[in-house]
Amino acid sequence: MNHSSTFFHPGKSAGFPGAGPIGWLPSLYAQLETVSRRIEERRRLSQLDDHLLDDMGLTRKQADREAAKPFWRR
Repeated sequence: MNHSSTFFHPGKSAGFPGAGPIGWLPSLYAQLETVSRRIEERRRLSQLDDHLLDDMGLTRKQADREAAKPFWRR
């Protein structure tokens, strides 16, 4: 039985999109950017005063609920 296909082969993408063994890095970078932006937006939303939230059509409860979401939730 030949198990060589289960090992890493230099120059192959190991099942990740893109070319070469590190072709998945741009996708990972994009995901990290999305997570970072989501964390920052929720932090800023939690700091807005009620007047600004009202201008945006949000209640304090809605803003707090959104700000409390974990970073992996949309």
